[in-house]
Amino acid sequence: MKIRLGGGPWPLRLITTASTLSSLFTSPTAVAAAAVGIRTMATSSNFTAKDMLEAPRRSAAVPNGDGTLALFSSRSYSFKDHKFTKEWNILDIKTGEAKALPGSIAEASEVVWVGGKTTDTLAYLKSSDEPVKGSTELWVTNIDNIEETAHKAASFPASVSNLVFQSDPESSDSVNFVVSALAEPSGKIFNKQLAPKKLDTGRVYSELFVRHWDSWIEKEKSAIFAGTLTKAPKSSFLGAQRVLNLVKSKTYDTFTADSNLRNLIQDAKLESPVAPFGDSSHFSISPDGKHVAFVSKAPELNPALNTATYIYLVSHSDKDWKEPKAINKPSASHKHHGATSSPQFSPDGRWIAFLQMNENGYESDKNDVFLYNVRSESITQVLKGWDRSPDSVFWSPKGDFLYLTAADQARTKLWKTGPVGKLAGGPSEPKALTTENTVTNAYPLADESGVLLSLTSITSPTFYSLYDTSSEKLRLLNSPVIPNAPSSNELEDLWVDGAASDTKVHSLVLKPSNFDSSKKYPLAFLIHGGPQGNWADGWSTRWNPLVYAEAGYVVVAVNPTGSTSYGKAFCDAIQNNWGGTPYEDLVLTFNHLKKELSYIDTDRAVALGASYGGYMINWIQGHPLGREFKALVCHDGIFNTQSMLSTEELYFNAHDFGGHLWEVPENYQKWNPAQPEFLREWKTPELVIHNPKDYRLPISEGLAAFNRLQVGGVESKLVVFEGENHWVLQPENSLRWHGEVVGWINKFVGLSTDVVGKEGWREEGEEGKKVVDVKVDAGVEEKSEVREDL
Repeated sequence: MKIRLGGGPWPLRLITTASTLSSLFTSPTAVAAAAVGIRTMATSSNFTAKDMLEAPRRSAAVPNGDGTLALFSSRSYSFKDHKFTKEWNILDIKTGEAKALPGSIAEASEVVWVGGKTTDTLAYLKSSDEPVKGSTELWVTNIDNIEETAHKAASFPASVSNLVFQSDPESSDSVNFVVSALAEPSGKIFNKQLAPKKLDTGRVYSELFVRHWDSWIEKEKSAIFAGTLTKAPKSSFLGAQRVLNLVKSKTYDTFTADSNLRNLIQDAKLESPVAPFGDSSHFSISPDGKHVAFVSKAPELNPALNTATYIYLVSHSDKDWKEPKAINKPSASHKHHGATSSPQFSPDGRWIAFLQMNENGYESDKNDVFLYNVRSESITQVLKGWDRSPDSVFWSPKGDFLYLTAADQARTKLWKTGPVGKLAGGPSEPKALTTENTVTNAYPLADESGVLLSLTSITSPTFYSLYDTSSEKLRLLNSPVIPNAPSSNELEDLWVDGAASDTKVHSLVLKPSNFDSSKKYPLAFLIHGGPQGNWADGWSTRWNPLVYAEAGYVVVAVNPTGSTSYGKAFCDAIQNNWGGTPYEDLVLTFNHLKKELSYIDTDRAVALGASYGGYMINWIQGHPLGREFKALVCHDGIFNTQSMLSTEELYFNAHDFGGHLWEVPENYQKWNPAQPEFLREWKTPELVIHNPKDYRLPISEGLAAFNRLQVGGVESKLVVFEGENHWVLQPENSLRWHGEVVGWINKFVGLSTDVVGKEGWREEGEEGKKVVDVKVDAGVEEKSEVREDL
């Protein structure tokens, strides 16, 4: 058994005066931050869900053109003020010092570096009601003097997002960019606030989708719009072409852009980014700004029955615009026909690297790596022998090799290939450059001296490190302050023999920070969703093992058959096997804990799961393993597999059960928790949580499970969060969720149930909590978890 101490980089770098950007790093607020930047870590933790939810939620750190500075955002929620605060920050990559940007830029929805070799120019988007309601303004500023140089370059007459600039403009006078926005069927940009108000609430559909994730389908679709940022003429900004900084006697460029953006898709049948989780990773602009590659569903295929997406190539200019051309549809030389992702132009624009799955209809198929030659229009698959599924692919600054991120045994690592010119016949596997934690984003520095990494761990939200390409070592740059953070937690890797021959089942074991090996601790047995997913050494604000460890449990997060990051065969083996080998793996793991780990009190064990994990909770209820637990928690789980036609992504059912319900009814019945002989065995107290806007697994599944428990006289509780979907994202709701869950399991294992007062989410003398309306978006920090859905 391998033991690793300390799951996250808890020490925080003291913020001090930087040697560069003096106006930014020596502000009074920076000095104040320096005074409180270092704190002493507690020897025993009071860490709770409240602390987790108030911890900073940081985006990836994105470097500028010369790799000296990086930009990132940070959001924090206050349960005192019942609101989020957000700031944009600049990170000095050499020193690791970070400072919030001043002024109105804090109100920006997005901030990015302007493309090219620029090292000091930022562009940002802000919502506005000028010139019309629901508009978006594009602003430009200089990092040296944010407030004085900030100026509006354009106003777009709708809500736009995902701003991306070309990386290598031919001239410093202009730079091309793209954004995404909703478009009407005609191709015109859509402004919801200006749309005519419907007088009735009826919806009529004659094709699928009807609804997706948590929304009913509308006629408007996501599209990519193009624009150009140009240096302003002399009379357009304060009567001069440049802004004069009298203090530094330095001038700064000013810019303007046409408010009339060009729809590059101009076809309502194509849609990019692809819903429901699409973002700027779904498209790429060529370094010279002349072309855009984007991912879209195959318009000729029913989206509810197919996962197939392709890369389309289109001109950025309206002068030579032609209909977007798909570059990787199945052909005699290219057999893959599944989902496509991560299109990335090479630095010279000659190649597009991308990922594509082989099987249409299988959302968790292995991603393979391809190179598309823009000139010859040929496709080459590389790394054919590599049995891992990358999440992203990107180029080295000179374009001579590829970087990838891919999960391997519950850690998402950074990988590097050999020379691109030799990939077709060269080594079949890339080299892993990191070993621990979860790499969420990576950006090679322009001089190729390092790769700037954004990472999380099981005990820390996003922190930043630099991978040094010479020493091949990581250097921690900056990590967040976590309220009541534990001083250390022991994270172990536990392997047991699996139910299938020649397989090993991996679990992550997390102990309380005040762990004493002479004592016995109750067990929190966690079952992940997916089902093709995993528990990883990464941070989550929804399912965070640290919360349960610091509540007094030894946490065992099991990755049974069907889990990702252990190879394609292990992942695929769950097909038409939902309650088979995965269940047996859980039994074997539990029995190992019972026999071999003396510090775990399996007589005080509880099991928790969501989505497919919730399915497994209901399956366990009807099987012998269910009697091993004092209590169960089922979040948005499946009660009856024969009712899964009510989901939206019907390809999922067809793949995982080997066909549709009417084609193979015996498969759905075989793995159905609602079989009468199983339902008669339901005896363990169970908490059921299900949300009305969960269209992936409708709320009827949770209601049915609760009804069975109540009618059978089994102690149970139902919790419902209005407005929430398959996940609970609103912080006030999430705090209540954790209070209900931890209070429920504590009740049955002899731990304190006073988590209500401790968490502070219930009004005295009231059964419920006052409604606090907090607008929440998925946010960067949740995007690494989007496939934790079933």
